[in-house]
Amino acid sequence: MSSKAQRSVVLDVRAPCEKVAEHVLAKSPVDFIGGAARLLSHAEKRGALVLNFASVKRKEHRVEVVVEREGDRIVYRLKGDMKGAVSLVGLPRGGGCRLYIEAEAEGPLVDEYGGEALARIINRIVTHIISRFPAVLQPRLPRGKLGDAFIELLELLNLAAGGTSRVMTGGRMRSIAFNLAEGQVITVDGMSEEEAGKAAEKLAPALKSFVEAIEELGLGSPERLVVAAGRYVLVASHTAGLSVVTLLEKTENTS
Repeated sequence: MSSKAQRSVVLDVRAPCEKVAEHVLAKSPVDFIGGAARLLSHAEKRGALVLNFASVKRKEHRVEVVVEREGDRIVYRLKGDMKGAVSLVGLPRGGGCRLYIEAEAEGPLVDEYGGEALARIINRIVTHIISRFPAVLQPRLPRGKLGDAFIELLELLNLAAGGTSRVMTGGRMRSIAFNLAEGQVITVDGMSEEEAGKAAEKLAPALKSFVEAIEELGLGSPERLVVAAGRYVLVASHTAGLSVVTLLEKTENTS
């Protein structure tokens, strides 16, 4: 029986909701929903976008996407091997916009890739928004486990700064998911396959050694590692032999 997955995040964006909505809609839905897994192809069909994703359990996963907009609400309806929706709801706050981003889906694709498929979609949406507008992550108890390296990164920056951390316009975000034992790249965001392969080749042995050392000390299995290096912050989230490494290049200091 297929299990349902959920992911959510709340952003306070320093821009009117209409501007935020226009910025999101200017991007093809493929650029967001295509982050769920390794995208093989996409095409338009009868008012919908059809996306085909790679699968190790079956020939491929087929997902249809239809975009709907009502005022400050944008919904990406999902059908096929990932049934559900990704929604963005904007509520005006002064001159800005409080943006609720939620994803909920089930089906064979979610069964294979888990809730991280939805987390990667949210990651792409948030990254696109902060590429244009300053934004502040708001604490929120999600209905489902967040598990998103991007969201974890902001939470850790919040802790490091002793309060709310702002990601300013111009920052660059790169993310790689790979099998820790083999260093095999699973998904990539913000960099080429070649760059991701080189990064995984260097990082996989180091992270594997770190995980083994922590376990040998009797401290349990580490869930995440944070490394600050000048303008860069690297967060490695680790679970069940899979690592998601996110690299943030800061163009302005967090405060």
